Amino acid sequence: MEEARETLMPMARQADMFFPGLEEARLLLGRPEADAGEVIDKFLAMGIPCVVLKLGLEGCIYATARRLRGPPDHGRS
Repeated sequence: MEEARETLMPMARQADMFFPGLEEARLLLGRPEADAGEVIDKFLAMGIPCVVLKLGLEGCIYATARRLRGPPDHGRS
């Protein structure tokens, strides 16, 4: 997992849009207990301009530093 993290995180930081699933994002961040809001905040803090966090059957959350859209029970903290 560490090798994947070392490869994927620098690429994610250079992307205009990052589109991970919630479980994938937790693994990349090394935060298995993180909720959707924490995951989004961490990626935005890394300088990724747009994060689309996939939530399976619940849909997704679209977030930028200025805007958040998605299921209401998965908002940012």
